[in-house]
Amino acid sequence: MSTLHWRPQPIAKLGLTIDVVDGTAVDERDAGAVHALQQFHPRFQLGVWLGKDASLAWWRNRFLPAAKVGPETPLQICGRPAHRQEVSAPTDSAIGSFPTASGIEERTITTPARVHVAIAGTTASGLGFVVSWVVDADQRDAMRADEDHFIASITCS
Repeated sequence: MSTLHWRPQPIAKLGLTIDVVDGTAVDERDAGAVHALQQFHPRFQLGVWLGKDASLAWWRNRFLPAAKVGPETPLQICGRPAHRQEVSAPTDSAIGSFPTASGIEERTITTPARVHVAIAGTTASGLGFVVSWVVDADQRDAMRADEDHFIASITCS
């Protein structure tokens, strides 16, 4: 059973609905040729991208070479062929310079190891989409019921 309270979120009349966590802000916007919706919860991130080029290949381009890319698995979403893929991204660090009142400060920002799960398919009108769930690797088991709920919530209109 999921641990959070979810609600349906239609995506700008583009023929897709997902569940989002109630009480957490949703960012929805056009970004060039892609329409995007993202939600940043303290325990995970979810996203949806719709556009003619949205595919798992497009989605995989965001990962560094150290990421472990799993196989594409076929499934059905909205009665049409779709594919699921998981990527395990290792812990990553970056150093940046930030202005402060006393000059420039160097900070190290670390991103924990994460598991990315994506589903790619098409809406009834043929528009490509990618739906993504991202969770810290050490939290995946604790969030598994919510992950399953989110993935199962993908519906088409």
